[in-house]
Amino acid sequence: MSNKMSDAEYNYITQIVRLKDRNSSSCSTCMLTNYVEFVESMKIYPSRGDIQGALRYSLFALAEEVGELQGKFAKAYRDDNEGTILGNFPSEQDVTLELGDIFFQLIAVITDLGLKVEDVLQTNKDKLTNRALRGKIKGSGDNR
Repeated sequence: MSNKMSDAEYNYITQIVRLKDRNSSSCSTCMLTNYVEFVESMKIYPSRGDIQGALRYSLFALAEEVGELQGKFAKAYRDDNEGTILGNFPSEQDVTLELGDIFFQLIAVITDLGLKVEDVLQTNKDKLTNRALRGKIKGSGDNR
């Protein structure tokens, strides 16, 4: 018996996943939409009208925010007096604040590229669902 799923089976399961998504609480969709609007209202770029300049800024800012989160973990590891392998974790509040900043900058990058956040999320969900259905979650490479 083959472990490979037929196209018809894959399409059927994908439709079920999408129907389930559509029937889920619209509150989370509303919150995401409100947050995207909030990000748009809070952007303060040196080159606000320049698409390339805006994208450059938002990409650098995203990298900086990821670096801040990494720094929190690095310092917790460095200051770990118990000598554990992974070190202590930063406080939940510190992690939450940094993840919020990362999320803000990620939304900024997406919108600066002229993409819709919902489309990016759905595309990623479809990609990962496809990999899971084909038993390809493990491994490496974008096109597995």
